[in-house]
Formats: sequence, structure tokens, C-alpha cells
Amino acid sequence: MLERFRSALVKSYVGAIAIGWLVAQGLTDAVNIFASPLMMWFTQKLFPQPSSLFSSPRNPGFPYWLALPPFVRASLLLLIAFLMLRWLYWEPSQRHANMQTGEPQEGT
Repeated sequence: MLERFRSALVKSYVGAIAIGWLVAQGLTDAVNIFASPLMMWFTQKLFPQPSSLFSSPRNPGFPYWLALPPFVRASLLLLIAFLMLRWLYWEPSQRHANMQTGEPQEGT
């Protein structure tokens, strides 16, 4: 059942399209790891928040915490893309298959 599903994904190129989409989304999120904190920092510098008597002033430091969600998303998307690529397109090497069956290798 699973082998038929794998074969259908490979033959119809749906698997390749899905892997490409996952890699593109992962790279976009990888760029956002750096872009999100920078945009927030620039916004805080250009438009400072007025402090009132009842609230504490905002931390003017660099917002490193904004890089965490895109990092997690990029990591998961690229991991899923790698696992799909390995499952759909990578065949076991001939040497590894020979070692499991006990056949002698050529040239050794």
C-alpha cells in the first residue's frame, strides 16, 4: 500500500512539487529569521512608544526573541522536505544492499 502511494507520488511529480514547495517555504522562513527582528528594531527606532505613568518603558534593545518562530518553522519544513526527498528518491546504495544479502562485492 505504502509502496503504491510512493510510486504514484514519484510518477506524477506531485512529490517533487511538494518537496520544492517545502524547500521554498523553509528558505523564506530562514530569511525571516534575520528579517523579523531587524524590522521590529527599525520600527522601534523610527517610531518610539511614548511612556505613560502607568506602564513601564519598552525595552529599546534588539528583539532577538522574534527570530525563534521562523527558526522553528524553517527547521521543521526543511526537515520534512529532507525526509520526503529521502523516502521518495534515494535508493539504498548497491554496496549497502550487497552487505545485507551477503553477496561478495566486485573488485574487493
